[in-house]
Amino acid sequence: MQNFTQKELLVMQDQLTLEKSTKKFLDFAAGQCTDAGAKNLCQRIAADHQKSYQNLVSHLGGGQNQ
Repeated sequence: MQNFTQKELLVMQDQLTLEKSTKKFLDFAAGQCTDAGAKNLCQRIAADHQKSYQNLVSHLGGGQNQ
């Protein structure tokens, strides 16, 4: 694993938190949607944020759980 500075680790932790929070919000929003198109859009964007989260975790060596 690459050695990161403390500041880099804090920024990555913040990004992980942001990705997780955004996905959670979009999952909630999708559940509230009555329009199929809007619901599908929220689900697709939530999946993109999940992928971003997983990519960050893999770059960090997989040490962060979902």
